[in-house]
Amino acid sequence: FRGGAIVTASLSVDYVDQCDPQKPVAVLVMNGTDDPLVPYTGGDIRLFKNGKSRGKIMANDDYVALWKEKNGCTDQDPTVELPDTKKWDGTTVSITTYTHCKTGGALKLYRITGGGHTWPGGKQYLGKKWIGNTSREINACDEIWDFFDALE
Repeated sequence: FRGGAIVTASLSVDYVDQCDPQKPVAVLVMNGTDDPLVPYTGGDIRLFKNGKSRGKIMANDDYVALWKEKNGCTDQDPTVELPDTKKWDGTTVSITTYTHCKTGGALKLYRITGGGHTWPGGKQYLGKKWIGNTSREINACDEIWDFFDALE
């Protein structure tokens, strides 16, 4: 097990204390800021805007900070803002790569501004009203493959 790619997800606040890997692990995080189901800023997960809470999750920034600490990453490259080549999709993408991590650890964040509960580059499987925008700026499959392929 070399790592994981987290897309449209975070960690339940109930499990934070149990997240204690014995060694660093490579993690790619790819989340949309306008996800109506898994809020980027954390809090309650709801199937509908005013629906029953399905539990609470960490804010994306806190989730990334957790992995930064677990992987011993001490620095980061400047955030890269990708060109907005598909203005019609309502999203932009920024990428932050954390560096100088312990052996086996790696951490990369794709912040999809305007993105919803969707697979970047995938199908808009439900209406935007329900799941938000699907980014066409990147293809999640390609980005995840490249992340794992670059691991030592």
